[in-house]
Amino acid sequence: MDALKEKLLFETLQKVLDTTATANFPLDTIGEFVVSDVMGFGTTVDEKIIGIQGFRKLLEDQREQSKGLDIQFKTSLIHRRIFAQENAALFTHDFTVTIQMGNEENVLPLRFSTVFEYFNDHWRLVHFHGSQAVNSEGDTWHRNELIKKNEALQKLVDEKTADLKNKNAALEQAIQTIKETQDQLLQQEKLASLGQLTAGIAHEIKNPLNFVNNFSELSQDFIEEIEEELEKNPQYF
Repeated sequence: MDALKEKLLFETLQKVLDTTATANFPLDTIGEFVVSDVMGFGTTVDEKIIGIQGFRKLLEDQREQSKGLDIQFKTSLIHRRIFAQENAALFTHDFTVTIQMGNEENVLPLRFSTVFEYFNDHWRLVHFHGSQAVNSEGDTWHRNELIKKNEALQKLVDEKTADLKNKNAALEQAIQTIKETQDQLLQQEKLASLGQLTAGIAHEIKNPLNFVNNFSELSQDFIEEIEEELEKNPQYF
């Protein structure tokens, strides 16, 4: 590849990298180095971009979400390949994004691949792919990561189950206390009813006894009067 063509390629590559890493990059100029039907993937599931307007919307969203944050980008070229009679090129970079939030520093490792095509004396971006590098060395299918997630989920389920059992035990104890209280109230009601019945029976028994007592006292008075009369008039008897 001649020096001028290679110089244009790296200038175009730098412009693409700057669209993400430089907050004040003029987005109105992306049509100069991005094809209208560009296609690419961002780092999230919903970021599937088709067309230059989608690419611009992705960049605008990134800028909006970056407001108020101290973000630093560091890029490192991993691989490049020139092919198709030196009219196409592939670049792969490692991105290290450092986000400072107060006293906390968050480091986000990313990977970014770009494909360029040369026509009409210009290089233009035709495809890109961003992905997040996860820590799963020696585990292609992230099996260990899935196992850890499952273990964490099982731990959470066990904790919730134990908490539910404790709450059920407390509820059963409360129900038992309520039943015992109900039994005590029922027993007290029965005793109260029995007391009322006993009082009624005693009242009914007391009335005849009062009559007998009164009659006995009256009879005793009559007897005393008769004895007094006998003492006064013994000749009549």
